Amino acid sequence: MMTSTPEGSELDCLYGEVPRRFLQRLWNLRISYPDDDLVIHANDVKTCFRQIKHHPDIVGAFCYTIFAHLWIQIGCTFGSDFSPANWEGVRRCIEELAQGLFQDTSLRQKHRKYLDQLQWDVSLDSARGKKFTPAFRDSQNQGVFDEDGRPIDTPHALFVDDDIYAEVYCRVRVEQAIAASIEAIFILLGESDLTRRVDPISWDKLVEMVISHFNKVLGLEFNTRKMDVGPPPEFLARTIQLLDAFHDGRKSFQLKEMSSLIGHLNHVATTSRWMTGNV
Repeated sequence: MMTSTPEGSELDCLYGEVPRRFLQRLWNLRISYPDDDLVIHANDVKTCFRQIKHHPDIVGAFCYTIFAHLWIQIGCTFGSDFSPANWEGVRRCIEELAQGLFQDTSLRQKHRKYLDQLQWDVSLDSARGKKFTPAFRDSQNQGVFDEDGRPIDTPHALFVDDDIYAEVYCRVRVEQAIAASIEAIFILLGESDLTRRVDPISWDKLVEMVISHFNKVLGLEFNTRKMDVGPPPEFLARTIQLLDAFHDGRKSFQLKEMSSLIGHLNHVATTSRWMTGNV
């Protein structure tokens, strides 16, 4: 049951499309705002799979004993092949609901206690030394304004449990996007109430992630002033180290070593066009 599940009735897991969608969002923001800072932030769903509960008929398959005590695991497990697909429906709903709630301006006041804890990069309010790499319109990318010249409601992209969003630096719009994300998660998973359930949001991650033009999400470093994205230097150094181990004189390797190398190369390839077709 942990590794073999009949297929055909579950949603396709589409979170793999999030990096492309997020990059396209940044490109279109820069088209519409060539001379303004663009900021990145994320809201993390806490232990997302465990927020979804097993059907009572199969709970018995996930029980275990520790020190003569029977533990009944109610939430979906990390490792079950059906957990990502079960979460997929909620993931998609959070994306749509968060964007749909953007026009509800009461949410900023409702979630003010969380918004007041957010950290902002101090350089955002300075005009000195800023240079912005431009982006250009094409047939697929026309910016973020609608037909009436108004910015579209902030879209959200969930990579499994990370709700990632980007906006022009406008505190009202950024706070509105974050408040909408919080509300969407509350509606679907329940509001914060530790007497009844685990928190649906990792509040420490929400407030510790500085709202800035430069941020690390999806294991990548984004610089929206330079319009630059790539793996962190330490990740690239580790990838080169793994490659160096496969020298011409080597006759064998362990499967785990090759798996690690391919994983690193695939991650680098997500932002390297010349590698995409070679990995």
